[in-house]
Amino acid sequence: MVYNASAAGLASVRIETGNLLAADFPDTEITLNLENAYSKVQLVAGRTLTDPFVSTDAEFGLAREIEKKEAAKNCLKAYGPEFADKVRELDAEVTADLILLKENLQEAVDTGDADILYAVTPYLSIGAAVDENPDQTTVSPYRSGLTDSV
Repeated sequence: MVYNASAAGLASVRIETGNLLAADFPDTEITLNLENAYSKVQLVAGRTLTDPFVSTDAEFGLAREIEKKEAAKNCLKAYGPEFADKVRELDAEVTADLILLKENLQEAVDTGDADILYAVTPYLSIGAAVDENPDQTTVSPYRSGLTDSV
């Protein structure tokens, strides 16, 4: 599972690297680097591999961008020291983006006890009226005070 799974995702990694040729660096290797980058994003976010961000999550775009840059960085490492500057540049960007992601996760927060609102009506069902006053001879499905508990 990765955020950049499509052919466009593979192309975006190639563009991020400066257009690695498919003959020099096959799509299968880029896919492996994307999977490793996906794992890194999920670890930093504290999520499992089976719980990705979805397109409606605020973190989705950033996670996709981090994954792309991390994969590009790992692809360029294979080309040796002549790409060291680009690798360092991508590493700095990935590190900054991972910090941003970790500090701004939009997780559901437990706010503790919640007030439960309920409506009180002066009308009772016949059964509730009988239960409320079993000694009455005439059953009135009307309660006079709204402050009584329901």
